[in-house]
Amino acid sequence: MICRLDKLSRNEDVQEKLKTTDWDVVVCDEAHKMSASFWGGEIRRTKRYQLGQLLSKLTRHFLLLTATPHNGKEEDFQLFMALIDGDRFEGKFRDGVHSVNASDLMRRMVKEDLRKFDGRPLFPERKAYTVEYELSDGEADLYQRVTEYVREEFNRAEQLSSDGRRGTVGFALTVLQRRLASSPEAIYQSLRRRKERLEKRCREEELLKRGAEVRIDCLKDVPALSEDDLEDLEDAPDEEVDDTEKRVVDLASAAQTITELKAEIAILKDLEQAALRSASRTQTVNGMNYPGFCKTRPRCSMPMVTGGNSSSSPSTATP
Repeated sequence: MICRLDKLSRNEDVQEKLKTTDWDVVVCDEAHKMSASFWGGEIRRTKRYQLGQLLSKLTRHFLLLTATPHNGKEEDFQLFMALIDGDRFEGKFRDGVHSVNASDLMRRMVKEDLRKFDGRPLFPERKAYTVEYELSDGEADLYQRVTEYVREEFNRAEQLSSDGRRGTVGFALTVLQRRLASSPEAIYQSLRRRKERLEKRCREEELLKRGAEVRIDCLKDVPALSEDDLEDLEDAPDEEVDDTEKRVVDLASAAQTITELKAEIAILKDLEQAALRSASRTQTVNGMNYPGFCKTRPRCSMPMVTGGNSSSSPSTATP
């Protein structure tokens, strides 16, 4: 049986049914997500960690796989290892006292050392290179303006009272940044859809409410995304990710009044026109013509911004 870790960790009904089962072996990929940590002298266990504790009791062999380095904290590492051997690693950690050698329970495999039966490398050698190109004035201007918009909206999202609402707006803005790094056509379509959806929401709010300063809820039809929800999306099927992006990116806003919403729509109109102009141009890179930044060529390596000062415009693309 194959199951998604995050689905099991959040479904109590399935977990109750799991308790009646017995397994010869359970294998968990991306096992680093089964994390726990000490906070204020107490152990904070994530839902994934609690699922790991349950699974370890239901199977005779428990295999945890991960390619993600640990955070380096001995106490967190021992909590993780307690999923394998609770007798050795369970209990309150004391620095200098509970340092335990776990080499007999671990095996580290470096992919460069892995070989096929005939001795050839299992993985081909990875060669990374950089294709340099210069942004046009219009592209550089679009990049800076969208980056400024995203940074300002991130700062406004930080003022929202709910963590889930902050996560939802932050997710929407992060997707806009990815679209910006993809191509002017991608960011143009995203800005256009977002503007149209917010205009529709604004008209609806004006019909229902009187007064430009009356508080509105731009997130009432948008799912609240917690940190766990955002992590879940990293491993979610493409269809689920696309569906979430469509539901969130076009509508999630930190605006709390009709006046604020209209101001954001005005900014989006300007950005939409700038993106349309950039999408209409043709750039030449290494003797080849490409519409906009990079439509079929390697993706531009544009840094993400989560607040504070923006980075300078990039001039490289990484395949």
